[in-house]
Amino acid sequence: MVAVLLPHSDAPGRDEHTHRPHLRIVESPSATAATYLRRRIVAGVVVLALLLGSVLAARAIVAAVVPEVPTTSPTVVESAAGVQIAAPVGVVIVQPGDTLWSIARALQPTGDVRPLVQRLAELNGGAALTVGQAIRLP
Repeated sequence: MVAVLLPHSDAPGRDEHTHRPHLRIVESPSATAATYLRRRIVAGVVVLALLLGSVLAARAIVAAVVPEVPTTSPTVVESAAGVQIAAPVGVVIVQPGDTLWSIARALQPTGDVRPLVQRLAELNGGAALTVGQAIRLP
């Protein structure tokens, strides 16, 4: 819609500041339903592009800040029947209560195990263990 100011005749004896201009509302021929639909589609595309850009930027920031933790592929495969296939030689599957120290002590029953614990941590991405994790052995 458009408001159009129409000229009016000056009435004699009236002060110029006391009268109000005559406004008339005129429908705009260019603002059709198709125009509004196009505007809404463009606005939606812009909003989606901004949302996608912010998600990609957030992922890039997280990837730059959080170091990538190497994932170990599981070496124990369970079938639907519950049958387990043994892990290959040189790999230990973490059981509840296992630590790098207990695994190192099982590998080396006597002597100082500190160098072995450090080597296990280096091979497997740190000292944190989860049950079922496959630990590579040196």
